[in-house]
Amino acid sequence: MPWWSRLPGGAAGDVSDESHRSGPHLATASPGWGDTAGGPPRAPAPPRARWSTRLGPGRRPARHRTPTEEDAMEQFTYEERGATDRPFPGSLEGGWPSGYTVMVESREIATDDPSASFIALTEGILAWELHRGAGLTMDSPVERAEPGAHVISGFGLGRARIKAPCRVIWSRAPQLDGAGRAVPGQRGGFGYGTLPGHPVRGEEGFYAELTADNRLLFICSAYSVPAGPLFRLAAPVTRLTQRYVLSRYVAAARALARLG
Repeated sequence: MPWWSRLPGGAAGDVSDESHRSGPHLATASPGWGDTAGGPPRAPAPPRARWSTRLGPGRRPARHRTPTEEDAMEQFTYEERGATDRPFPGSLEGGWPSGYTVMVESREIATDDPSASFIALTEGILAWELHRGAGLTMDSPVERAEPGAHVISGFGLGRARIKAPCRVIWSRAPQLDGAGRAVPGQRGGFGYGTLPGHPVRGEEGFYAELTADNRLLFICSAYSVPAGPLFRLAAPVTRLTQRYVLSRYVAAARALARLG
């Protein structure tokens, strides 16, 4: 949910669309009587099952289906997807799509055990806890960010709450060695892109980074543009809100790292 705009720049599937489908449709042939030539009356024809072209034999109706990647891609509100997916040691300083406002923020987190804190922070990011700790609501049918996962984040109170639907583009879990320690030189986290109804169009990434020299970093990146004229007019207020939420993200990241 890209929510901030900070640096001008030149700046990237699949929970779940709910698709209610009916179960197998049975069509019963009408029994009829007929006389065979020179023989006794013919018995009624047994019912014949005809499966709907939408569901095959043995399938049951489901409350949720997993859409194809093609389904998900059709719903994103921007074309330049995936630019936040930058595994270590890829740079976050350039290569963003043109025409977007770009933001990259990085904070080092002091810790006595960088490996344990990296694991705790990465897992917290993937479990939506970074956002919840920053004061956002996270409404998702899954408990963990994974490619394709759908989530609606909310910020504000009551009728003033802003709802921002997104779909996860990529995610990356901690890489551990044989002793269960985090391998230095990696990034974990996820990135998601905007869906219809979001106040901006674009993508945002959330990262925990364990550097090659064993330092812990929390990083946010985003590239976005207002979703329409109304949100463009509200840009000054949006920027103030974004700066506030960023400070809350940093505080939440520090709290998660302390759990390690």
